Amino acid sequence: MDWKDWFEKNAFFVVLSACVATGSVVAGVMQYYSTQKIEIIKQQQISEVSELKTQLASISRSIGHQEYLDVTKIVVSRDRVSPSPNSRYFDDAEFYAPAATGDWVYSQTSEAALVQTLSGVDVSESSLMKNAGHLAPIHLWRAKETLNVQGGSVFKNLFSYVYVERVPVENFKGAVSSLVANNEPPRATPDLKQSSHPPLDSLFRGDIAGKLLTFVLASQIAIEGDMPCELLNVQKVHNVVYLAMRYTLKDVQVQRIAYPRYYLYSEVVIISDGPNATMIKTLVPSADPSGNTDSFRYLTSWFNDLRVLVG
Repeated sequence: MDWKDWFEKNAFFVVLSACVATGSVVAGVMQYYSTQKIEIIKQQQISEVSELKTQLASISRSIGHQEYLDVTKIVVSRDRVSPSPNSRYFDDAEFYAPAATGDWVYSQTSEAALVQTLSGVDVSESSLMKNAGHLAPIHLWRAKETLNVQGGSVFKNLFSYVYVERVPVENFKGAVSSLVANNEPPRATPDLKQSSHPPLDSLFRGDIAGKLLTFVLASQIAIEGDMPCELLNVQKVHNVVYLAMRYTLKDVQVQRIAYPRYYLYSEVVIISDGPNATMIKTLVPSADPSGNTDSFRYLTSWFNDLRVLVG
């Protein structure tokens, strides 16, 4: 059969068939890409919802190089902990943290010893250090480099650090009671009924994280005249309190270089867990008012691997 004659006789059906076939292919392609686009949108929505959930359960940092501290990753129950491979477990304070590497070293010490190293002053006879400086051992990660400070009334030495301390609530309560007793005016006759400090019993019935925050802020007020402080951020998520501050040292020399202003960035994270409270404190010295230093990058990595056990 002559294909030309056949095509001419059946042109309408050939064209119609071609249109149907083409339409089917186009429809199939459009359906495929539509399905792909819908799936991409679904994944984007899932990602956005997940990010929003993370933000709601996270603390927004005001300093450093990590936008959020994810409370759900840092504070974990004992039966669901999943530490990172390079982490070490500290059984006395029940937490995991990364090993010190590079320009950082680890040691176990006390708050009193740390204050003495930074201030260059013997604080062993201070009533505050006697009562609060030895509440519990602190696990300290610090930069190897020590900066010499001249002209400051508070610090003689500076270095970046982060430490973890787990304090039994009863120990902290006892330390505050002793401080109160030491600062009370002497009584004419002893009053045994008042010796237990009932107001303190009431104070410590609630969330210990809030009480420790009050203690930290009260300590700051005491040194405000020597070292002005800006409160950058205060947040509370579940049983975790976060505090970020920037201290300013004025007219000092650091490593023999004169600075009209030199900055100290500090974070305090307080985690309450029934009879105990875990406190994480950081300090980063910096001549840069933005706090852009390698120490913050190290601390970001350190916080990513921190796991505090509760429950």
